[in-house]
Parts: sequence; structure tokens; C-alpha cells
Amino acid sequence: MSKELDEKWAELVANGRAEWVPGMLVRARRTELAFRIVGAWLVEETKNTGWNTDPSILPLRRNLIGRPDWSDPATLGALVGQVEARHGAPVSVSYFGERRRCTVRFSADRYWDGATKAASLLDALEAAP
Repeated sequence: MSKELDEKWAELVANGRAEWVPGMLVRARRTELAFRIVGAWLVEETKNTGWNTDPSILPLRRNLIGRPDWSDPATLGALVGQVEARHGAPVSVSYFGERRRCTVRFSADRYWDGATKAASLLDALEAAP
């Protein structure tokens, strides 16, 4: 599932339908490094020392080489904000059933149902005007 989410995210960013925003956690490809977007900068998370807060570590680029951490609450919150901005309305997120499917809903006839919160939010971003 994560690979599919990563691919959909890359496509949405490339098409200008989504963007990296402050607060999101970026997982570097092929390594265990993680970066948190803070303003126009990334700060590095290291295993032994926590967050490197030197703001000159890495300037934020529109096309980051990495993937969002789909389990990070701040990253998911940033996606909720983008969905609401693109659709122009507040969203409700709810979970149903034993399989914990997630629904992102604007109204009775405008909703997206997915296996995870991230999947539902990306589908909603993809469908945004």
C-alpha cells in the first residue's frame, strides 16, 4: 500500500495538485533518514541526537526526493489542510467497520473511501477541482 501511496503522491505533486508544506515528515528514499519541513527548511532527524535544528541544513525544494511518512499525524494533518483548501470546504474523517476503512467526507454525495486515512485523503486531492 505504501508504494502505491508514494506513487500517487509523486504524481499529484508533479501535476501541481499537492505540495510539500511545513510540518510534513519526509522519509528519504533508500535510507533511514527523516526530515521535518519547518518553514522553508528541512531539519534532519538522527537516531542518536534527535532533531538537527540548524536551519541551513537543507533548503526546501518543490520536488523533494523522498516520500511522506504516511503514519505521521502532522503529515496527515497537512494533507487534511490541502484537501480542505482545494475543495473549499471543511472535511470530516471517520473510520467504519472491522477493516478500519477511512472515509473523507464533505457531504452525502462528496466523499472518498479508502483503506487508510492517507489513501482517502490522496483520492480526495486527486478529485479536487
